[in-house]
Amino acid sequence: MELLDKILKEYKANGIESEQLIKLLAQKREEFLAQEDPLATKVTRLCKEYIIENGEFDVQIEENEESDVDSFEYLMNLLLDPQNKYNREEIAEYRTILKRKLY
Repeated sequence: MELLDKILKEYKANGIESEQLIKLLAQKREEFLAQEDPLATKVTRLCKEYIIENGEFDVQIEENEESDVDSFEYLMNLLLDPQNKYNREEIAEYRTILKRKLY
């Protein structure tokens, strides 16, 4: 099973504050780092830090406002194909919002 699938499964089973979810996000960050994808690496780290700091993931981008999935699931689905140019644009939006909220 792909690590992002495990992340989504853990999220759906135990919620955003799951310690296992945080560990899985850290592992996925390492995968993106090994793949030399700085954008995906950064957004995964910021996502993990935001969850730890806030106990939630209330980060919303315009494209997701009318989606049937919540923002965390939406981001994880974008990260399934981070090289897709449309996904990259939205991942970059998440990065910008997360940086603004964290710092």
